[in-house]
Amino acid sequence: MLISSVCDVTEIRMACAGGDEVYDDFSASFGRRHFSSEEYEHRRGVFHDNRQYIEDWNAQAQNSDSHMLGLNHFADWTQVCFHVRRTCALFLNLPCRL
Repeated sequence: MLISSVCDVTEIRMACAGGDEVYDDFSASFGRRHFSSEEYEHRRGVFHDNRQYIEDWNAQAQNSDSHMLGLNHFADWTQVCFHVRRTCALFLNLPCRL
């Protein structure tokens, strides 16, 4: 099913049970727009999985000389999506933009 308009975060939050202030703040700060409540829920889940990975990594890194991680504009991307996007950009000699 093709959706003709893009839903903003407020519309999606109202359509979904509850709302997620942490993810919604992230979405707003990076200008995310979701085409459906399914996309919102998927990206929200990926965001929280990545956030948990970062928190776990940083907890262990505090006790070592390892680097620390942080959230950025890729925080709601899966690793597969990131690598496909990056590989295609390199292969086609294109800048990697959102």
